Amino acid sequence: GSVLKNRNFENKKVSSSAAAEEAATAAPLDPSVQAEVDAIMDAHNEARGPSLIEVHRMKKASEKAASQTEGKDAWKWNREKDLDSGRRVDKEALRMILGGAGNGLKDKFQGGLSRG
Repeated sequence: GSVLKNRNFENKKVSSSAAAEEAATAAPLDPSVQAEVDAIMDAHNEARGPSLIEVHRMKKASEKAASQTEGKDAWKWNREKDLDSGRRVDKEALRMILGGAGNGLKDKFQGGLSRG
């Protein structure tokens, strides 16, 4: 049989950054044209406003600054006071909430122990 040759393929692909550097150094723009391009780019950036990531960063920075100023006056949780507050239910309030549900359930399900 025939002997297979080892093939070496060269990767001649140029990276995008190298191509951009070549384009920048190959043909410099006339200063008046460059000034016009810069003016157009500035007007475009002003018309668009800040990017979403910039808005997010500014919002986070302002929240952080606000939380640092409030730090000492912040609400502190107290187990004894906060856990028991509003937890106790008196019988009258319970009757108001449930209404006649207890009687309705007794009628439907034969109220009391099951008869087996």
